[in-house]
Amino acid sequence: MKKAKTFFISALLLLLIVPAPSFAQEKRGVIEGKVINRTIERPISGLKVSLDILRGGQKFEAKETVSDEKGNFKFEGLPVGEEYDFIVYTQFEGASYDSRAKLTSKASHTKLTLEVYNSSTDPSKVVITEYYIQVETSRTVKVTEFLNIANEGKTSYAVDNTNKEKPLGLVLTLPEGFQNLQMIEGLMQCCSRVEGNRILSQMSIPPGTNRIVFSYELSGAKANLSKEVPFNTRNFYLIVANPKVKVGTSKLAFRGLQQHEETPFQLYWAGNLKRGESVDILLSNLPSRGRFFSLVIILAVVIAAAVFFFLFFWQRREEEREEVEEEVEEDIEPAGESESLKRVYLEFVVVLDKLYEEGEIPKKLYKKLRKEYKSKLARLLEEE
Repeated sequence: MKKAKTFFISALLLLLIVPAPSFAQEKRGVIEGKVINRTIERPISGLKVSLDILRGGQKFEAKETVSDEKGNFKFEGLPVGEEYDFIVYTQFEGASYDSRAKLTSKASHTKLTLEVYNSSTDPSKVVITEYYIQVETSRTVKVTEFLNIANEGKTSYAVDNTNKEKPLGLVLTLPEGFQNLQMIEGLMQCCSRVEGNRILSQMSIPPGTNRIVFSYELSGAKANLSKEVPFNTRNFYLIVANPKVKVGTSKLAFRGLQQHEETPFQLYWAGNLKRGESVDILLSNLPSRGRFFSLVIILAVVIAAAVFFFLFFWQRREEEREEVEEEVEEDIEPAGESESLKRVYLEFVVVLDKLYEEGEIPKKLYKKLRKEYKSKLARLLEEE
């Protein structure tokens, strides 16, 4: 009886203890805040406020609410943990605004202010304080464009969506033949699209400082990076991290060859450009990825052809050995083998000459490969 009583008490204690960790794991969080119109410094009531819950960077859940008469809103019962991120956002007069939050076990309740502004399609208060175009040449030609945009007014610059023929949003020009476009900062996928060689963005530009960064790759020995500045621009910089690249421009002034750590770069600059003003930028002598790609293709074709001819004629030789008379020596070369290899080597040299004349491969590499394959060709001729 004593043992049964002891067992009953132990089981009861176990039932009381076990739920404790489960309760700790079920801790929920709260995000609350207020919507304020900073143009008139008043709260906004009746505005739909949305919440995206991200887990591991991916959208996990979404919630919605409406601000009350004092502009307040609240989201409850939210998951807590380092793996979760929260984006609170709203739309006001055609422009989008958002704020980010984090909930942890030590800080499961947070307050924030969602700031909105009256909208305007007047670009006079918007200025690009710095526009950088950075050209890097390593394995590929990579171009990164940085725009620091300041809205010095009290209203957001927003797109007039009723004007489909001439959108008033941000339009950014891309060069012909661009590849691997990356929208790094300031260009949301939901509000930006690529048409031809332009990025069209419907995102608003609120008061304050805004930053846009995107990059792309180029192939070929030449590139045209000319563009029109989307807003009045105080400083426009072109940075080319390769002193061998030739830059053609009438708008930008050369500021000399600069040094950053161990990397020399060419610096060009222009100031006080007006909205819509053109900046001509023509690059040549770029270390094109295409030249090496073409060369690799040619080498692969030559190797594949050589392997094919070797296997084909080796098999043919084996078959002939069984059919011909015993006096035929093993070193007799099958007819056509030498001619086929000669043709492959000759075609390679011709293509090599053409690539060099078009500036697709460097002189040193051209001479080395040409000498090598001319030697192979000469050996074939001597064997005849």
